[in-house]
Amino acid sequence: MSRPEVRAGALKVLKDTLYGLYLDAGGPRLSDIATAMNENEDLPGLRSTDTIGRILSEPTFPQNGLDVKAVAGALAILGGGDSQEQQARIWQLWQEAGKDPRPGFVMAGPDDPRGHFTARSQGYQGRVQGSDRFRGRQAALEAVTGWLQQDQPPGRPLVITGQPGAGKSAVLTRVALDLEKTTRVPGAAVHARGLTCDTLVECVAVAAGINDSVSASELHDILKTDPGVPSRLVVALDALDEAAEGQVPRIASLLADLARLPRLRVAVATRPLTAGDRYRPETLLHQLRVTGPDSDNLVDLDTPGYLDPDGLRQFIVAILTDETTGRPSPYQAQPEVADRLAEVIAGRASSNHQQPGSNYLVAALNAAGATSHDKVLDPAVPGFDVAQIPATVDEAITKYTDGLGARKQVVMGLLTTLAYAAGSGLDQDRWLGFATALGYPVDAVAFDTLLDSPGADYLLSTTSSDGSVHYRLFHQALTDDLLARRRERGLYQRDQQRITGSLLPQSAGFPASAQDWSDIDDYTRHYLPDHAAAGGTLDRLMADPGFLLACQPERILHHRGTLSGEPRAAAAALEAAATEDWPSWSHDQRAWWLHVWARRMRAHPLADTLITGHSSWPWHADTAIRPGITVPGQQIESVNAVAVFAGADGRTRIVTGCHGALVRVWDAETGTLLHKLVGHNGAVRAVAVFAGADGRTQIVSAGDDVSAVPEWAGGTGRHASVLVWDAETGTLLQELTGHYYGVWAVAVFAGAAGPTRIVSAGRDALVRVWDAETGTALLELADHPWGAVAVAVFAEADGQPRIVSADGVGSVRVWDAETGTALQELTDRPDTEVEKAMAVAVFAGADGQTRIVSGGRYEDSVQVWDAETGALLYELTGHAYGATAVAVWAGADGRARLVSGDGRGSLRVWDPEARTLLYELTGHNHPVNAVAMFTEVHGRTRLVSASADGWVMVWARVP
Repeated sequence: MSRPEVRAGALKVLKDTLYGLYLDAGGPRLSDIATAMNENEDLPGLRSTDTIGRILSEPTFPQNGLDVKAVAGALAILGGGDSQEQQARIWQLWQEAGKDPRPGFVMAGPDDPRGHFTARSQGYQGRVQGSDRFRGRQAALEAVTGWLQQDQPPGRPLVITGQPGAGKSAVLTRVALDLEKTTRVPGAAVHARGLTCDTLVECVAVAAGINDSVSASELHDILKTDPGVPSRLVVALDALDEAAEGQVPRIASLLADLARLPRLRVAVATRPLTAGDRYRPETLLHQLRVTGPDSDNLVDLDTPGYLDPDGLRQFIVAILTDETTGRPSPYQAQPEVADRLAEVIAGRASSNHQQPGSNYLVAALNAAGATSHDKVLDPAVPGFDVAQIPATVDEAITKYTDGLGARKQVVMGLLTTLAYAAGSGLDQDRWLGFATALGYPVDAVAFDTLLDSPGADYLLSTTSSDGSVHYRLFHQALTDDLLARRRERGLYQRDQQRITGSLLPQSAGFPASAQDWSDIDDYTRHYLPDHAAAGGTLDRLMADPGFLLACQPERILHHRGTLSGEPRAAAAALEAAATEDWPSWSHDQRAWWLHVWARRMRAHPLADTLITGHSSWPWHADTAIRPGITVPGQQIESVNAVAVFAGADGRTRIVTGCHGALVRVWDAETGTLLHKLVGHNGAVRAVAVFAGADGRTQIVSAGDDVSAVPEWAGGTGRHASVLVWDAETGTLLQELTGHYYGVWAVAVFAGAAGPTRIVSAGRDALVRVWDAETGTALLELADHPWGAVAVAVFAEADGQPRIVSADGVGSVRVWDAETGTALQELTDRPDTEVEKAMAVAVFAGADGQTRIVSGGRYEDSVQVWDAETGALLYELTGHAYGATAVAVWAGADGRARLVSGDGRGSLRVWDPEARTLLYELTGHNHPVNAVAMFTEVHGRTRLVSASADGWVMVWARVP
């Protein structure tokens, strides 16, 4: 990682100090820094390698000071320093940097964006190697400068375009750096190669002095209305056409929107990226609000008004006679010959034989090639053949390689290989590895041969923080030409397949196991998905969990449009699992969430492979059901209630109640919807099941629906209904009316005389008991003035049924289910009632005594009570945001088991009598509203959880 280039000031002090800590720590990997942060929970900030990388390597102001403190603290730990001292020091520097008006331009882009702007502004394709070579282009410079400095808001971006090599970057970067030097107007100067829209947003926000993280729409609103941002802001973006795949339209749209703002002046350099009419709707130029060749916001360097043959000639002379490069040139002592040769080279330089005398790239290649020979080319010498001067990039490459003799195949192979490089390029080992994979007979000697030849002029090299040098071709036009040759020969896809194979872990095949991927490098992590997609093998890698867990999710998902079937389902699972926390998670955490989402997205082979590879998981996701369908307004339909029963065919059924007023019945194994029960007109809050008098399973459901037909109109007045259904057919059997407000809980039990009873708890402060067969109301229990929200039932040792009810405010009560007598009120202290109890359950203790379990919305523990005395026995602690759901069952050892869910979406499985937490399951990202369990015919235990995130998960216990 290289030191960020920042202008003098408080921000530079901050960045230099951070980079010093990085070097003191030995230049650790970003993942090592994230690990140090994870292992020290007192460190604030986001544990994201992307965030860490931006803080350390980008020249922009880091927007979150807590993130910066965390990185500093982690680096101090890794370097053996005082973490607290460095955090305090960095925090002070960050605050000072935030106050700095930061004059000048904020730079963003790959590798070294300021170096890119500096080199291109001086006429170099790679790094600056000598004196300033920029010549001419006065009309273009004046047009761009005038646009960015005009007082009246233009309302559109200025677009500098032209053929590859026309000098777009040189003009834009020249103007941007000149404005930075000569004015106090702040700005964002961006090299868009590999850029995402989010990075551009961040850069512009920092340039405007916005220290908070903002979205594109928020940035637009702040720049439009906030008087605290600068009155004038320049945005200069180079190489829009080289932005990350799929990002060009997004960035163009953002630039067009920003340019509409009165305080913004925007200029962008880009190739048109369109054949034929490049101004028609949906094209890039049209998106940038260029409507035709005469648009006043267009600087087309290929048009007569901006062509500068004399400037091109002077540029060539500057290359031929430059004495500051350290490379002797025979033309330095013969300026007249240099002038004559420059005239010929300028006249020849074109793009595909179009517009001769206009291509700076071809001219530079020819001039650089001429300086590498001792023999002087003088057009005045009789017999001079002008055709020997290449006219295009393709001809320049051919002429160069033809002059290599026996070295041609090797050098051409290395250049062709480098055309496939992604990102900042390839180091020597990877470059040679790719070339070998493509079938070129290369070695270190061949590599040195290229670097010692004029072919080195085709390369751009950067040095990373570990001292390794990475190479890529210095201009996109070279890459395009070399890859076009491979496509013409039908070799492009084959090449990408071979490169993909060379990047796979040595022991990996298709598919490979997860552990094979533990040591892949950053290049593989970032760019293997791109090479695999180009080679047509990405679908095969999608079956490999190791690939999905190790490589960058964004790069994989960028290509999901090429996938179908199981690979596409795997991509959907990855997209859902890879939240902003993904980079900081351990391998096991990523695998867990990926398997959860694989179940949800029906990528079952992927889920099964993950489960097989993680035998240490005591539970795993077995089935995922989505009753909570997205409804209009993009709101997720909360799943409020769940129950289970065995169908007539012996297969387990799951019953769900949702906010959308529906009761649904599902096959627990396949997740198939069997019945949709329509009858409620409000959110369904509770469901239960029981065996009817005829032995058939029935469902009882209740919720927020209320009917209010006046008695004078033939109605029964205001009432809420409890509905009873045939579970196999979905037929409505009964409607129990008597509550006046919504009913939030139901339960069933066998009465003392045998008939089944239904208990319902309502927000009308009533708990009612009904005869399940006749629908007759038997009892009305009315000691919950704030409404009853939870019920459970149990039988005493003598068989007498009892009801437990809770109101969610502060009262849990025990009742005689036959007489309605209040027997007990639970309280843990004489002066305090139960804290917001929202869920209740019961189990038999080892001593034969009944225990009551309660969980509260605002109570982060599960409370266990003695049902007879009402005494609080103990609490099971550890939940976050309340214990919102509870259920009990008997374990294989005969001991009670308890499962509880919380407001964070996690589940905990307990041995309640041992007061021991057995397992914690994560799989929801919203509160758990209900839990249940069942045992299959072969004895395996399943847990069912329902959540406000719209999902029902079935969890299988590993034998």
